[in-house]
Amino acid sequence: MSITSSLGRCLTGLVLALGAGSLVSTALADDMMSASPVGNQPPLAPFVLPQIKEDPHPLIIQGPAGEIFTFVRTGATTCGRYLMAKTMIPPGAGPIPHVHHWSDEFFFFPEGGFALFMGTQTYASVNLEPGRSMPKDHLSILTTEQGDLFYGPRFIIHGLVNNTQQPHVMYFIWMPDTPETSILPYFKEVGRILTSPDNPPPIDPISKIRFVTEATRYGINQSSDFFQYISDTDFNARKMTADQSRRQEFTDMLTSTGDGTHCSK
Repeated sequence: MSITSSLGRCLTGLVLALGAGSLVSTALADDMMSASPVGNQPPLAPFVLPQIKEDPHPLIIQGPAGEIFTFVRTGATTCGRYLMAKTMIPPGAGPIPHVHHWSDEFFFFPEGGFALFMGTQTYASVNLEPGRSMPKDHLSILTTEQGDLFYGPRFIIHGLVNNTQQPHVMYFIWMPDTPETSILPYFKEVGRILTSPDNPPPIDPISKIRFVTEATRYGINQSSDFFQYISDTDFNARKMTADQSRRQEFTDMLTSTGDGTHCSK
């Protein structure tokens, strides 16, 4: 089966997940990913996640599509710099198109196995919803590979889906993670807190509804179906990943925060 037909099936059966005065230029969208390779530069090797000290008792939350989020680092131990979730996503599941207004984001795919969605326009206010008060967006669909790292600034439509027949692990990293901007309360309110990632309960259909209805309270525009925010898609988008400078920025962030005991007040 081709990647396109496999993804088409995933989109057809995809269930709900995650989750300025005008539509501004695409300059910010251009910062979302940097092409690799560029010109005669060799392709980047798969990114290797640096060793980090995980929090001793991480919060585990089941998302509305059956994803299991294990929050291995929070702002309490990263000096407010980031929130990290190691996430198991079942086949056909994943966050459909949405926009963050309070946080930037990295996506790390240690195994590949996903299709990543990236918009082209910026939506600079949660009150300006794509497809309602602002035009819908064009979406590029990129197939991830082992060791891919992507950067997504706020205000850009994005999402992803596990377009394989097996569960896969990936990492979400949201920045910053302060009491004023944290996305964690959103997950806690609309997800289901678990004591273990093993043998999770059936998916709660009410959670799917609340992931949409409560999203704006946390600076998120969350679509309820794939094409609510999307006018058309491009399956032939060139391969793009975070460039070397973004990789270094990401590594520096992960390795420069310890256990939270030396954060400046």
